[in-house]
Amino acid sequence: MSEAGVVARPFRLATRMTPHVRHRSKYIDIPVPASRAFVFTDKSSSTAARAETLSQLISGLAAAERETIDGHLRRHDFSRWLTDVFGDHVLGAEVRGLENRSRLESVVDIRESIINAIGVRYYTTDPGAFSTQPAF
Repeated sequence: MSEAGVVARPFRLATRMTPHVRHRSKYIDIPVPASRAFVFTDKSSSTAARAETLSQLISGLAAAERETIDGHLRRHDFSRWLTDVFGDHVLGAEVRGLENRSRLESVVDIRESIINAIGVRYYTTDPGAFSTQPAF
C-alpha cells in the first residue's frame, strides 16, 4: 500500500498506434566535430569547403564545381559520410543509389537529387527552404 492509500498494480503497455517520428529537423544544423567534417576535395586536394552540418553539406553541394562533385560521387563519399558520421543508414542507402547512377546521369541532376533527398528527410516544415542554385 502506498501513501495515497491505493495498491500499485502491474500493467502492460499496448503497442504503438502511430509510428515513432524522429524529430529530424533538429539534426540539420547540429555540427559534428571538426575531425568528422565532410571536406570537399578536387583531385585529392582540399577546396577549403567543409561541412560540419547537413545544411552546410547542402550549401557545399550547391556551390561545388562539377569536377569536385563527380569525384565524390565516384568514391561514394556522400553516402559514406551520411551513414558513418550521422548514422543515417536509410538516407545513406538512398544517396548510394544516386551515386551509382552518376555514370548514367549528369552530375547536376545527381547533385540536385542528393540535395532533395536530404531536404525531404530532414526539413520537416519546408523542404524547399534550401538552395539548389548551382555555381556552374
